[in-house]
Amino acid sequence: MKSKYKNVYFNTSPSRSKNKKKWIAAIMINGQHYRQGFNDEKEAAKYVDLCCIKAGIPQRNDTYKTL
Repeated sequence: MKSKYKNVYFNTSPSRSKNKKKWIAAIMINGQHYRQGFNDEKEAAKYVDLCCIKAGIPQRNDTYKTL
């Protein structure tokens, strides 16, 4: 299933992954991989944006308001 958010996808893999049937936030910033599973698509998008904010780069999904 495709997400409307960037760097977010739904994991339907038949593997034994603990993130099976969850929304996955996955992004690489400055060579560092960030990947986390969520039950909610928007929460996954927020995680991606939070990683971007912490790295000092523009958000991918604009889920956090900036001053």
